[in-house]
Amino acid sequence: MNYSNRSLPIAVATPIAAVAGVFTWLGFVASALAASPDVAHDEQARGPNRSGTPSGIYLGFEGGIASLRSGARERGRIGFGSTLGARAGVAFWDQLAFNVAGGGLWFADKEPFSELVVDCQTVSGVTVGCGDPTNQQSRVTGGFLSLETGYQRRFVASRSISLLPALMLGYAQRLGKLKRGVQCDGCRQVPIQDIDTSGAYLAPEFRVTLSQSGAFALSLRSEWYLTGDLTQRTLLAFELGMP
Repeated sequence: MNYSNRSLPIAVATPIAAVAGVFTWLGFVASALAASPDVAHDEQARGPNRSGTPSGIYLGFEGGIASLRSGARERGRIGFGSTLGARAGVAFWDQLAFNVAGGGLWFADKEPFSELVVDCQTVSGVTVGCGDPTNQQSRVTGGFLSLETGYQRRFVASRSISLLPALMLGYAQRLGKLKRGVQCDGCRQVPIQDIDTSGAYLAPEFRVTLSQSGAFALSLRSEWYLTGDLTQRTLLAFELGMP
């Protein structure tokens, strides 16, 4: 019998923590931007003035769908999947963007196995209670980190809304192999040997900033992989800072 402690899988927690660490030092830049006259708002103008260098900074949380190439799905007996992650970015001259991201991949398992799992809650490392045993089926999971750069162009629609289409070129590095298993402490994890989720990608993106200061944004992006066994990831994100 195996036990679950309601903790994030390492493959997901590690890249998210790395992105959060990058955003910590980017926060110092944000403080300087907030006080800079280059990003001050002209009350007579429409929308934020982003003429500073750097001109913007943001942290986003994203989720969506992911898919592998058909040959990889057949080899690994894997279905379609979902993805969650975090992304931090900085822009220069309101045109040149650099982003770092991390997160996890979860795919349906077409050759699943099950394990008996007891869900327990812990406080400061001490188990305070456990539920009834349940059978849980395996999934295929993995983690990644990515770096990207690209061009964006801002179109001001009103004092509270601006539109930013962008095209990004990046590379995603897998954090270990995809693994088939049940997500719990002590559960069996079987590496999938012949599938590589690392690869270069092109990502068209469309962002809408909200509020007069442009402090919030919604974005939609689709990453199309040029190399590796991933086909694409389509993501919807909520961003805050100065996107």
